[in-house]
Amino acid sequence: MKNEKRNQEQGVLKRYTGGSDPVLQEDIHTVGKKAFSRSKINSCTCRAPELEIDVSAFARSSVRSVDLLGRKCVIGDKAFENCETLETAEIPSQDLKVGSGAFRGCKSLAEVPFLEHARAVGSYAFDSCVSLTHAALGAGPETLEEGLFANCESLRTVSFGREYGDFPDWLFSGCRALETIPWTKEIRSVGYAAFQNCWALTEVIMPNTLREAGQLCFSGCKHLRRMRWGESCACVPAGAFLFCEELEEIELPEGVQTIGEYAFWNCRKLGSLRLPDSLQEIGRQAFRGCGGCTVEIGPHTRRGEWERDVKEVVCR
Repeated sequence: MKNEKRNQEQGVLKRYTGGSDPVLQEDIHTVGKKAFSRSKINSCTCRAPELEIDVSAFARSSVRSVDLLGRKCVIGDKAFENCETLETAEIPSQDLKVGSGAFRGCKSLAEVPFLEHARAVGSYAFDSCVSLTHAALGAGPETLEEGLFANCESLRTVSFGREYGDFPDWLFSGCRALETIPWTKEIRSVGYAAFQNCWALTEVIMPNTLREAGQLCFSGCKHLRRMRWGESCACVPAGAFLFCEELEEIELPEGVQTIGEYAFWNCRKLGSLRLPDSLQEIGRQAFRGCGGCTVEIGPHTRRGEWERDVKEVVCR
């Protein structure tokens, strides 16, 4: 531990230059900024009862496993970013905070059981954790942050311990294996591109509690075949189903008032669509690439440029 002591000050490890399997004793309560960054270590154990992992502390290192044994633990922004060989992270803390991008790009990380005890989890914390298959978030975090599980290509199931009202931008974008959407009972809004490129989704039933959906919310869901829009969501936003090439059936209930531009762009298998009487506006090129689609409209729907892209318009 000679090298460690030479690079620490008042319990803060500033830079590690020792062996491949460091064990940091209780007197080291903070792993400083970039302390292990790009280092060639295999494992690391931290025994401080209250531990802080500073910004980029382990970023781009070759670490395979970490044991953070403290009862209280703060993992800073980008702390383990791009630790591509990190396979296991044992963090038994019951008082845990995870910063933004903390585990971003940890391509070998397959399990994150410590999430059940997290009090806060930052944006893009697990972005591009491509080996992650399941995640269970406990009741601690008051809100879900942007891009939390973005580009987790193997993520199949997610569970929440709290009834979240808002799914933020990019939340599950690029989660190609996500089989079902973990809707909550109190869901009110879905953000920009929240489910973009979720290839495994084949059918979606939107809850009637949902009032707002962001642009590109289901774009690129290339195996989505059936969709039921929520009764309380008055707008199908721009690009909502852009490049959903297998979409065959969509139910738009009464209450929907507008369809944004490019909403159904290149939904080539959409054969017919009955629009509700409440619908008024349809954005430009909303049906571009839907040349085989017959659209049935009610008395309040405005005719316009969008008609050029469909096979036929039938008025009720």
